[in-house]
Amino acid sequence: MQCNRCDVVCSGSGRRGGRAAGLIPTAPKTKIKDHTSHNIQRCYLDKPQGGGCQQDNTESNFPVRPPAPSPATRWLRAVVGSNSIDVMSWSRGESGTKRSNAPNPVGRSTAELEADLLAPVGESLHRIEFFIFEQVNLLFFSVVFKFTSKMRLFLTTFIFIALLCQVAAVDRSKFKNCAQSSFCRQCAYFRRQRNFKPTISPYSILPQSVSVSGSGFHAEIQCGKGRSLLKMTLQNLQVGAVRLIIDEKEPLRERFRPLQALNGEPVTSDFISTEIGSDMAVLKVAANKEVVVMFKPLRLDMFVDKNLVMSFNGDGRFNFETFKEKPKELEDNAEPKPLTLFNRLFDYVQTSVLKWLKPLQSEQNPADEASENKKYEQNQGVAYDRDGNPINDAEHPLEEGGGVEQNAHEEEEDTDGLWTEHFHTFTDSKPYGPSSVAADISFIGFRHVFGLPEHADSLVLRDTNQTDPYRLYNLDVFQYEVDSPMALYGAAPYMIAHSAKATVGAFWLNSAEGWFDVSYEPDDSSLLKNLFSRFFANDKLPVAKTHWMFETGSVDIFFLFGPKPDDIFRQYSTLTGVNPLPPYFALGKHVSRWNFIDMNDVRQTDAGYDLHDIPYDVIWLDIEHTYGKRYFTWDPIKFSNPAEMIRNISAKGRKMVAVVDPHIKKDENWDLYQEALEKDYYVKDVNNRVYEGWCWPGAAVYLDFLNPEVRKWYANKYQFSEYKGSTEDLYVWNDMNEPSVFSGPEVSMPRDNIHFGGLEHREVHNVYGLFHHMSTFDGLYQRSNGKKRPFVLTRSFFIGSQRYANVWTGDNAAQWSHLRISNPMVLSLGIAGFPFTGADIGGFFGNPDEELIVRWYQVGIFHSFFRVHSELNTRRREPWFFSEQTKALLRDIVRLRYSLLPYWYTGCYEHTKNGWPIVRPMWTEFPTDTALFNEEKQFMIGRGTVQRRCLMARPVTEPGESSVHVYLPDEKSEWYDWFTHIPIVGPGVVQVATPLEKIPLFVRGGCIVPIKERMRRSSGLSHQDPFTLIMALNKDGTFANGTLYLDDGDSYEYKNGQYLYQYFVYSGDKKSGSLMSTTMHPNANYNTNAWIEKIVILGLQFYPTDVHVFRADYVPKKLNFVFDNQKMMLTIRKPEVPYLFLACNIATVILKWRNGLSSLVMRKSENIDCIMSVVLEKCQKIFIHRDYSSGMAVRFQTKLPPELVGRVR
Repeated sequence: MQCNRCDVVCSGSGRRGGRAAGLIPTAPKTKIKDHTSHNIQRCYLDKPQGGGCQQDNTESNFPVRPPAPSPATRWLRAVVGSNSIDVMSWSRGESGTKRSNAPNPVGRSTAELEADLLAPVGESLHRIEFFIFEQVNLLFFSVVFKFTSKMRLFLTTFIFIALLCQVAAVDRSKFKNCAQSSFCRQCAYFRRQRNFKPTISPYSILPQSVSVSGSGFHAEIQCGKGRSLLKMTLQNLQVGAVRLIIDEKEPLRERFRPLQALNGEPVTSDFISTEIGSDMAVLKVAANKEVVVMFKPLRLDMFVDKNLVMSFNGDGRFNFETFKEKPKELEDNAEPKPLTLFNRLFDYVQTSVLKWLKPLQSEQNPADEASENKKYEQNQGVAYDRDGNPINDAEHPLEEGGGVEQNAHEEEEDTDGLWTEHFHTFTDSKPYGPSSVAADISFIGFRHVFGLPEHADSLVLRDTNQTDPYRLYNLDVFQYEVDSPMALYGAAPYMIAHSAKATVGAFWLNSAEGWFDVSYEPDDSSLLKNLFSRFFANDKLPVAKTHWMFETGSVDIFFLFGPKPDDIFRQYSTLTGVNPLPPYFALGKHVSRWNFIDMNDVRQTDAGYDLHDIPYDVIWLDIEHTYGKRYFTWDPIKFSNPAEMIRNISAKGRKMVAVVDPHIKKDENWDLYQEALEKDYYVKDVNNRVYEGWCWPGAAVYLDFLNPEVRKWYANKYQFSEYKGSTEDLYVWNDMNEPSVFSGPEVSMPRDNIHFGGLEHREVHNVYGLFHHMSTFDGLYQRSNGKKRPFVLTRSFFIGSQRYANVWTGDNAAQWSHLRISNPMVLSLGIAGFPFTGADIGGFFGNPDEELIVRWYQVGIFHSFFRVHSELNTRRREPWFFSEQTKALLRDIVRLRYSLLPYWYTGCYEHTKNGWPIVRPMWTEFPTDTALFNEEKQFMIGRGTVQRRCLMARPVTEPGESSVHVYLPDEKSEWYDWFTHIPIVGPGVVQVATPLEKIPLFVRGGCIVPIKERMRRSSGLSHQDPFTLIMALNKDGTFANGTLYLDDGDSYEYKNGQYLYQYFVYSGDKKSGSLMSTTMHPNANYNTNAWIEKIVILGLQFYPTDVHVFRADYVPKKLNFVFDNQKMMLTIRKPEVPYLFLACNIATVILKWRNGLSSLVMRKSENIDCIMSVVLEKCQKIFIHRDYSSGMAVRFQTKLPPELVGRVR
């Protein structure tokens, strides 16, 4: 590491520092230069080992992070295995990296290199200069040591230019597109998947094979005139779905099915009735739902209320490649040659520089493309078999005007990628040959399809006719693009189709690489007449066509019938599981960066939040806290007493999270590495040797989490006796678990690697992360003997991951585009079963300006997971590093989040019961309002009532946006501005001013929202604090309801009945009104000292002059209150309603009025201590005139009391 303004360089800090190389300073440090005037770090030189840096606090009480290597630098460091950042020369020995006294092999000074390389570029690229001296000097120049000085300089400059291309955004050349994926690419004659478009499907059911047994329909499928190849089962599921399973009848090897993604074996239900004919079968699965199975060609049509909603193979694109024996002429017994460092480096430089010098061109030139299209058009009307060969016989007649026969000699079949596939310098051997599977699923009557996370794209899936398909293949993507179908960190092959009439869904259990085409057909009856004439008239209906393509695996599809959004969420969560109730602290603010330097840095950061009166709950440690990237360890110098550090944090009710990645540093002196090696717990390469890749530690091996014994062993490593220095207040972050392999194809693991049971990595790639965080969850659960709730964050995920871990959106950037895309990403994850999600606030890469950081906080507090995180190159992001005005704004935003924690926690509980998303798109709440189907900027939060969601947010996501338009749906509802409490009448669009301090947040009329207004250092200190009830009455001022869930926020005692789930309801008319609290689950019981501190009633249409509370002694007691008739808001301060109001079975607060009279109303209850009432006396009615054109309510009043004269507008 080097000072920004000095020439002094020191090692031992930063992500690839001397600590990672095992350089542990033991001798006293000697100061070599003072940089106090620079307000950065003082450099020290260790005697005799390594170096280290200590913080200079002369001008600041808090540490400032120096520059550090770029992501491109880190990549090549991993590729070449560097663990040092000293400009002095180093040599590799058998025991690791060590200091060398040899002269610099480059033969040039640091200053000379700096002048040559950085003068044309400027100081803005200083971090790349580190790469030149640290990495090229370290290894690359050791390879070209004998080159001339001019050649060395040329090569240095060459790599330097290549790196310039990498620092701005994702390098697409590292990742495949459809044309580079053999089973996806389009070829004129050899049609595998994307271009498999037969007029008539070659697949059909053998009628004689059909049988029905209770809940199952069974049959065999043949392709063309061939023998029976596949077996099929259709199951009726009790949850309101059907499951289609198709696999090889007599496979050469079993295909992997990721059944661990399911929440147990689905419960089946017998068909209500079955009608089996010679060419079709009609299966009634529920009173209003049925499935029609067509035999020839194979097709499944699904009906709800006699309306066709989904069709499998309606376009005839189902295609199943069976395993085959490898042809003898392709046999190659030669052992694959290992990739050398030079191969990796050359490939990286070549692709990077070519991309910089010349934009990537399409796979075909226009002439070739036109020729190929012509050939394709000639073959329309020809049915193809499973190998792409045309079928033209009596059983598959051509349509009128059909195509011509294929000339077998016109062009050779494209066999590239069938048995061996190449990508850059990587070779993927395929010992079992092509085994892809694909099918089309049509959603009839739908124009909007959602799902397929994870992509940085719009909420509604785009039409992919002119682009690559959406891709699901878990990858480590640096600074990903927005508005792109590229694969990211997680995969959930799940789609939801929605219209004003119905909501349906489908998900496919397949963990291999997947590509997904989406197209929206206009209203056109011709398709329906052609495919569904048996059931349909000439009604015009839109069709959303989707094409699902996987590299391997079987067909295991679940069709969800809905028909409402909440039905879909219930059905999906029943099958795949819900996100368990999180510990209460998880909803607070998370403070993180890569990396807090040492224990002192942690202590100062923690104290800074207290000093500036900003609450937070969790502080995070990235990989630098470990001893040389050995997970489950601590740096013995920087984090010498981790248990004490954690105890100091937890004394304030706070927690700590530490990263634990799945790769294991290859170190023969490390017991954990050796133990797993001896137990044969690592993933193997194609030659059945332990696979070695490169990641943060340098050389690394990867645990095989497909092995149940490995998962059990790994979970045990979280025991306090194994994970030294950990405590029950330390939780876990599983990163890099796609898995990320810096030296591998697409920054991941080779697909022909071998896992437990002989499975190829291509079969299990997308579930590797699932098995990793499943093991972590089990480990945290077991370390407390099942008493404490785990908290796990994962980057990689699959269907079912929500049962074990929470998710964030990955390595985003400090750009407005990444802020904007965070909303649709979180919403998409939410409807796909991942309710606890969020984005790195401020962006992981780059430095946000003050407007961007404020707006990002305003967005982040309305995502379930609220974390500020950034990489080590960025400036510090603690609020006090910004201006006083910005700091004050950030403090207020965080406090808003903390005030709403009871509402968030209630939403989390209700998700566990019904699978409802906590943050959800507008169309899920207002399913018939077509104006909301494309809405992704505003969204609903929580499940605040039994009947409706209460809060709607529309954060600002564009720079300089001084106002936004907000659509207020539901003509039956009134909306209230959360901050001003002014009512706004819907439906319609209103323009809301958005100065920097303004967040457009609205509460829906008819809701009761519980909040806590007392601010503590952390949420853990607020459990016994009182509540405020915000009651937003409906348009008529007669009704509101809401729920509140309480427990200890930490343990599993709620499963033993130790909780409260309260239902609040306000009802009234022109004469009286009452607020009642009822226990939703009478057998539940939880003791709390929390009480109702304040009641705020919005939209009250009467003016009270006196308020009393009546307790069990029947003696009225006057209460303080304020009535704002401009806002029609009544505030009852300190009603002195104790915790019994929450704990008793029925409790009532009564607001009673009659013109000119006062009265007392008591409500009987079994528990007399629960009876209490508030009486409002001498009320006069306020009449409401609603001006719908302006969207405002105009109030006027008759017989005004003197104190109100002149106050009513």
